[in-house]
Amino acid sequence: MTFEEGIGDQQMLKDAIDSAPPSTGRSNLDKGLEEAQKLFDDRNGVRREAKDVLVIVTDKRSTGDNRNAKEVAMNLAKDGVKIITVAIGSGPDFSNLKIVTPIKDNILNATKESDSPTKIAEAIMGKAKQTGK
Repeated sequence: MTFEEGIGDQQMLKDAIDSAPPSTGRSNLDKGLEEAQKLFDDRNGVRREAKDVLVIVTDKRSTGDNRNAKEVAMNLAKDGVKIITVAIGSGPDFSNLKIVTPIKDNILNATKESDSPTKIAEAIMGKAKQTGK
């Protein structure tokens, strides 16, 4: 799914997410950030009027190069991308999230069973609407 393909409404987004094949193993945070950086590249010419917000959701410790992840995240932030991280489940590593989030208040902790998807979504949208990186 790309911005160019467009998502018409919430149901289309949900269907796109539901149809994505599940991945196995651990996430590679620095590689994911590198891919995200491509989406925000001005040369892509996509959604220039949109606010640049990257939401990273994780449930485990990431693999990959933490130094590279921090460097890419710093470049994204320098380019005006707000990075919001969301820890879910019982195994997230908050040290990974602190590496890539310049504003520590943009690290959301949704590790309790009582954290409903609606509550998490509202928290993400609240952070996305705030000014600053």
